[in-house]
Amino acid sequence: MWLTALIAATNVAQEKGARFSQDLGVTGAESQQAMDLVADIMPDRKLPDLEMIVVRARAGDVQAPEVRARVATMIAQLGKLPGVTGVFDPYSPLGAVPLGGSPLSADGHTAIVSVLMKDAPTTPDLPVMRRLIATARDYDGPDLQVEVTGPATTVVVQGTISPWPIALGIGVALLILCLAVRSPAAVAVCAVTAGAATAAALDGVTLLSRRANVMQLAPLLALVLGFGLSLGSALVVVHRCQTDLRRGRGPDDAVRAAMRHSGRATLAGSLGLAVVMLGTSALRLSVFDGLALAGFTAAAVSILVVATLLPAMLSISGRGLLVWAERTHLSVTGTGLPVRPGLRSWWARTVGRHPQVLAGAAVVLLTILALPVVGLRLGGTDNGVDPTSTTSRRAYDLVSDEYFPGLNGQLIVMATGVSADQPTAVPHLLTALEGTRGVKRAFVVLQNAQAASALIQVFPNDPPRSAAASDLVHRLRDSTVPAAIAGTSLEVYIGGQTAIFEDMSDRFARVLPAFLILELGVLGVAVLLGLRSV
Repeated sequence: MWLTALIAATNVAQEKGARFSQDLGVTGAESQQAMDLVADIMPDRKLPDLEMIVVRARAGDVQAPEVRARVATMIAQLGKLPGVTGVFDPYSPLGAVPLGGSPLSADGHTAIVSVLMKDAPTTPDLPVMRRLIATARDYDGPDLQVEVTGPATTVVVQGTISPWPIALGIGVALLILCLAVRSPAAVAVCAVTAGAATAAALDGVTLLSRRANVMQLAPLLALVLGFGLSLGSALVVVHRCQTDLRRGRGPDDAVRAAMRHSGRATLAGSLGLAVVMLGTSALRLSVFDGLALAGFTAAAVSILVVATLLPAMLSISGRGLLVWAERTHLSVTGTGLPVRPGLRSWWARTVGRHPQVLAGAAVVLLTILALPVVGLRLGGTDNGVDPTSTTSRRAYDLVSDEYFPGLNGQLIVMATGVSADQPTAVPHLLTALEGTRGVKRAFVVLQNAQAASALIQVFPNDPPRSAAASDLVHRLRDSTVPAAIAGTSLEVYIGGQTAIFEDMSDRFARVLPAFLILELGVLGVAVLLGLRSV
């Protein structure tokens, strides 16, 4: 049944395909309202995705004829790509429109080519973006450095996960498994259990992505949880079953005893995690909802595998769970080979002799390890944390060095209620924004008279991950904007990368007590179910 179900689920998942999202908005938050309003005034009702291609002359000036010729060729080729709406030539007056200033750096060594995409930045066409990046990077050479950054580029770069660390971790886990259970059949039981849980969890998350807002990190989370939960549970149950077999119990009796005791405890733990993940999704933490649902899927699949597939394979394996010498000794004497006390037995005796001292030392150690949480600042990441081998990180560094760090994370100010009776309201707001401490540049991108709205772009001095940029968001919301729109019909909403992350952290901080109560409560119930002791 499991083999049939896995084949069917994998086929359906491959046929349907995944539809992962990069929507980081927080429902009901000011930043999300700003994004929604921006989409409303756009011609196709979609957020504009503006990617930046940073071109730097390795020697000389970007105004050199040969550099300008190569950039012109690149722009022409980019404009023909599917999914590209338009490319802004940095040498023309239109090149300054997306940036609100010159796309050429002060020293003349760097230029920014802005590319407007057809898809929204939260749901980019990944094959189109990979082709755009590859096309632009083809012009990188000994005399010209070409790097790409932007919202969709970030999705491509940060969504590309190297399989080698995961493969290495799985390999080490299987090696430890071989040393722990020794028998080939026992290793096979644990490996198949973990493999089935992992495959089913990945299939489930793939199908879930078509129904819920699920990030690209969800498959990785499902893989780690599905593999870890099922392998850990299988190892505990198999070890208990081996112990009972060595004592002379029949295979069926050994399986029942192992599932009754060790199996119940591990299933209670997985059930507790599943409930916590499901409860976390109900807290409406935006981006965490999809990840929590992926965690619930992995935990639920692990429960099904451990409750059905694992005992079935244990029964099939029978005394094959023991090594050959143990099976031979068991058939002759009726008991298994005696197990010599080892390191684990010595450690158990040591803990038993000094439980209070070691428990106190453990609490002190855990407290020390937990101290950094006191200075934890919730927020998000930008391309400045990408590896230096990625084009997005190199572009981020070039923009920061050649222009200013805030160009990597602009803020969006959406003003509604623009009235013809108050013609100075928007200019006054723009002046107030430009004069705010921490603002490098502010300019009107679009004013829609029919929608009575205006879109203003604000570039901070500081990078989006910095505390100064976060302070700027609060400064604009708490003082600058209220003072500027007092006595007018304007309503102003501030969005953008830093604002979204601030709203996410605020929402998380508000629901943290409920999350802790949920987690600790479920933990207590799970332990009570597994160990039946208050």
